[in-house]
Parts: sequence; structure tokens; C-alpha cells
Amino acid sequence: MKKGVIDEIINQAKLKYNLPDHITIKKDTIRKRMDGTRSLLVGRLGPKSLMEEIEVILLEMILSLARIQKPVMPTQALENVNSLVNNTEKEEEIKECKWKHLKLKDP
Repeated sequence: MKKGVIDEIINQAKLKYNLPDHITIKKDTIRKRMDGTRSLLVGRLGPKSLMEEIEVILLEMILSLARIQKPVMPTQALENVNSLVNNTEKEEEIKECKWKHLKLKDP
């Protein structure tokens, strides 16, 4: 492999995915992907998260609280998520998905 190829791959990925400079991608990670036994590309993506919309709202809430230096404990974050979902269509979607994928008998 030519000198600088891995650095170029890392720089291209950072540009493509708009990664900030403080994010580091280890050269060893790229080397392992290029050893011939593993693909550089992820072959399959998992299912889309049902919580994706809620995650965005929760992240905005947590970042807003962080700006005013008010930490959020995990239990508080979970309570916030539950309050965003309770008694909504999203709650029903999540329940249906659980019943379907966990093979629960009674919805």
C-alpha cells in the first residue's frame, strides 16, 4: 500500500460524513478493514429505529440543559423519553413492533 493512502481514506470519510476535527479514526481500524478478509463497506444496515424522531428531540433537550450546565441523569433521560412517547401513536408503534419481533402472543 502506498504511503498516505490510509490518511487519504480517513480524510475523505471525514469530509463525506462532516465529522469534526476532534473525531479520530484510527489507522489500525482502516488497516483491519483492508486486510482482505473484511469488506470496507457495511453489507447490511439494521432496521430503522422507531425512536429516531424521539432521539432527536431528546438530544436537543439534553444539549440545551448542558448549555446551562444542568446535567441529566440516565433516569431523568428515560423519564423524558417516556413522557414524549406516552399516549401517542409512537407508543402504539413501539408496542406493535415489540409484539411482532419479540413474538409476544397478545397485543
